[in-house]
Amino acid sequence: MEKLYQYLPEELVTFILVTVFSLLIGLSLRRISLKREGETTLFGTDRTFTFIGILGYLLYILDPTDCPGIAACLELLR
Repeated sequence: MEKLYQYLPEELVTFILVTVFSLLIGLSLRRISLKREGETTLFGTDRTFTFIGILGYLLYILDPTDCPGIAACLELLR
């Protein structure tokens, strides 16, 4: 893994891993929901889980302690 970090930035590798794992989780839940006949309640598709994973990673990168503007926005939401 250290050789990979020599060629690509660590944040890019982490972003790709988060995206791939989020997509795999979405695909597996979609396959499970397709096996259930008659049930139409579905949280989202594979794209939804991928989007949530990417959004979670971006919010992790934009730590409120590093960026006071985000901390102020989060304080307004409380």
